[in-house]
Amino acid sequence: MFIPGRNVESITLEPQDVMPRGQLRRPIADIIKDINRKSRANISMGGASNGRLKFDATGPQDVAQQALKDLVSQIGTRTSIKVPIPLSARAHIIGRGGSMIKSLQEKTGAKIQLPKMEETRALDDDDDEATIDVIVEGNTLSAASARNEILKIAGERSANVQTKVRGIPAALFPFIAGPQNSRAQALEESNGSRSACHHTRSSALLPPLELPNGLNLPLRRKATSSLLVIGRQF
Repeated sequence: MFIPGRNVESITLEPQDVMPRGQLRRPIADIIKDINRKSRANISMGGASNGRLKFDATGPQDVAQQALKDLVSQIGTRTSIKVPIPLSARAHIIGRGGSMIKSLQEKTGAKIQLPKMEETRALDDDDDEATIDVIVEGNTLSAASARNEILKIAGERSANVQTKVRGIPAALFPFIAGPQNSRAQALEESNGSRSACHHTRSSALLPPLELPNGLNLPLRRKATSSLLVIGRQF
């Protein structure tokens, strides 16, 4: 039977995720007693298989979760993980004036680092396959929490993406669009996307068209188009 205020939050730590006894300021049992004395939650410790330690925090959900965070911050080893995200999501992780990354660090307790702009200049921001690694540093709990938050933001960003299909010969676009743009509209409706064509002129030259009696037409510049497709990423 569920009892209001008797919510139980649990976390299981691997042996390598807990600092050795010699590095702890106090025994784990004493740290738990101190947290229980200051918190409205009550933490209990139990053993699990393969030397793992399980901690249960009983109390209101937010209070119990915070109690476990406080515990792991004192006994957990530091770790560093890489979180790959689309390059296009970089600005969303940082936020305006760094507001988002600051909020994420305060919420999770982890340190979050993204590549500097000059390190990503060689990548194409319009290329949804281009990725960067976000470095997350913290204990097991804070690093995992930060990773989940980062992936959530990146997932929301990639839910509606823009993809450029480049190098389409301009002469083919009328066939893609169809009569009165009917084929393009049908594709948009069936896939829930939007598309737009951008014409460009390449510096490459088309080969001369061979005519009878060895006559050739002059070399012509090659016109190409890029098709911008906007929609959900599956």
